[in-house]
Amino acid sequence: MALVQGTTFDDVYWTNVLKKVQEIIIGDFTYGHVYISPEIQHLDPFTIRIWGPGATTESLWSDKWHKTYQVDINLYSIDKNPSEAVYKRFLNDSERLYQLMFNNVNISGTL
Repeated sequence: MALVQGTTFDDVYWTNVLKKVQEIIIGDFTYGHVYISPEIQHLDPFTIRIWGPGATTESLWSDKWHKTYQVDINLYSIDKNPSEAVYKRFLNDSERLYQLMFNNVNISGTL
């Protein structure tokens, strides 16, 4: 189906969801690599991979609808000789990431 004349296409999932989540994480984590991808691309010691596996549309009324986007956030830590300090750092980072997402649970907007 073609776009209606006089309207434009906005990639809501990429621009308003995935990129905003990435910006929130980058704003808090000053180290590591934070990227958007369906697959692992970086084998750095610390990376966060973001991907959006799907979205659902819910009809509220006949003239209004609501869209929910799902976002997967994966935290990776690679170390050849992990010690207790490595595991402690990983658990601290995962809890920090969880708290960051909890504090920013709703990224909402209207188009």
